[in-house]
Amino acid sequence: MPRDVRILLLGDPSVGKTSLIMALVTEEFPETVPRRAEEITIPAEVTPEHVPTHIVDFSATEQDEESLETEILKANVVCVVYSVDKRESVENITTHWLPLIRKKSPKKPVILVGNKIDLEATESLPSLTEAVLPIMDEFLEVETCVECSAKTLMNISEVFYFAQKAVLHPSEPLYSAEEKKLKPDCVAALSRVFSICDYDKDGALSDRELNDFQCRCFNAPLMPNALEEVKETVRRNLEGGVTSQGLTLDGFLYLHLVFIQRGRHETTWTVLRRFGYDINLQLNSEYLEPRVNIPPGCTLELSGMCVQYLRDLFHQYDLDMDGCLSFQEQQLMFELCPHLMWNSGKLMYSVNCSSQGHPTLDGFLSYWAIQAMKDYRVLFHFLAFTGYIHGDTDTQLSAVKVKAHSPEDQNTYHCAVVGHGGPCKASFMHQFVNPAYVASECEQAEYACRNVSIGSVSKHLVLHDTTADSHADPALHAAVVLVDPTSAKSIEDALDAQQQLAATPTLFVAIPPQARHPDEAVPRHSLNISFNFIPGAAQNDQIFQTLARLAHNPTSQSSKASSSSWLSWSGKAAVLVGVPLVLAFTVYKYRSSS
Repeated sequence: MPRDVRILLLGDPSVGKTSLIMALVTEEFPETVPRRAEEITIPAEVTPEHVPTHIVDFSATEQDEESLETEILKANVVCVVYSVDKRESVENITTHWLPLIRKKSPKKPVILVGNKIDLEATESLPSLTEAVLPIMDEFLEVETCVECSAKTLMNISEVFYFAQKAVLHPSEPLYSAEEKKLKPDCVAALSRVFSICDYDKDGALSDRELNDFQCRCFNAPLMPNALEEVKETVRRNLEGGVTSQGLTLDGFLYLHLVFIQRGRHETTWTVLRRFGYDINLQLNSEYLEPRVNIPPGCTLELSGMCVQYLRDLFHQYDLDMDGCLSFQEQQLMFELCPHLMWNSGKLMYSVNCSSQGHPTLDGFLSYWAIQAMKDYRVLFHFLAFTGYIHGDTDTQLSAVKVKAHSPEDQNTYHCAVVGHGGPCKASFMHQFVNPAYVASECEQAEYACRNVSIGSVSKHLVLHDTTADSHADPALHAAVVLVDPTSAKSIEDALDAQQQLAATPTLFVAIPPQARHPDEAVPRHSLNISFNFIPGAAQNDQIFQTLARLAHNPTSQSSKASSSSWLSWSGKAAVLVGVPLVLAFTVYKYRSSS
């Protein structure tokens, strides 16, 4: 919505432009009228729409053509004033003023103002309808016409209300006066609103859905009799506008067409602005990306309000109620968005999915937990497109919480995955999110996330495949270093990571040898390798549970080796070569094939 409104008054000399302005300000007819009134500003708190309004008078005797052009360009709306008792002033509307405005500033909204209705005409003049309707048909930029009297103060406030309304709630973006129908952009915007409010996706708004829509936009429910009247109006005038399920999309669009044709543009604009649209019927930047201040060392996580919204959205689009979103259900959800918000084919490598690659509820929530941490703008865009914002104070900022590095107060833990494990590293992250589904080949994901239980609480654990220069991120809660104990280079990298992660609770995990190193001398090291990761093994979940507990309670960092059923790659074993390594390869191969 514009931050202020600038109204310019034009018209023939002596039609009462200056008197109108002075009568509005002083609430009385001026005895002495200057040639031109100074620009006045009406404070926001005393205007109907609570927007500061500037009113500008123009006098041909005081100003030149250049000043006139400048004022037309600066104005948001122009009031062309004529005197109802002077035929020439009416004729000059179409022969001079409107063509001039159209030439200088095409599509500038115009209000026709017939002043001096308190006077008896000295000549026979056509009625308001006869005089104005042809003008409005020819000049579509004319929004409305108001008759008034500066002397009796009749309709003075209405003149400036309609002028302000023409700027704040213009009909031009919504309605084609030539074709007598809603414009395509308006239809598209209202169709999105309808789809968001159609919770059960049956193609109609039930009484409950209509009331939710009414409360969302106008902060008050429809009374039962008013609701029936609305539906009956649509039934009488539009076949198929109302079905047994409720108000259809065609019926919804018809209602807005009626509102606009009856001059109630503000009703449609209230709906559109509540769902984030600007004057050009585009989602505005403040709606899409409200600013968030994230201090150093802090992260963003989903708020409880956002988690509940996402849960409801998931169930809304899980039409077959199988606990996951099929590709068709994903496409239906993303119809509200200008593009897909994720790569469906690669989702299974980042979050929990079915064997067909369809995200589960945990996977759906986990994906957005990743985005809150990684790039909150992606999350905000999705929430905006799907209609999360629905109130004056309930903005997308309520969808996230800024959290300091305090594990006990957080619901999402950020854990780095360090090491050059190649395919094994990809398998590590994939098995974390999909423990029951082991792919023969995994694509490397930068992030992987799932919900984990730590005692009686549930947390989102985000694994982040980091590069060497990002190990010491102050927002990290924990880290896991993958080590090939048979590789000197892998051990050196792990020792380097150990130094960089000195302030971060860290778990060292041995991975299967990535290549044979028969002639390579493995250096001595002080790494406390607590677990072995074996692709596909069910016991791997112990690693992830330990990592989650480590993030939740950093003081619990364990130095214990794994149980006897696991291979023990201790520091001493790592320095041995020859027979023990051959045995290690043999055991690994045996366990992999079993």
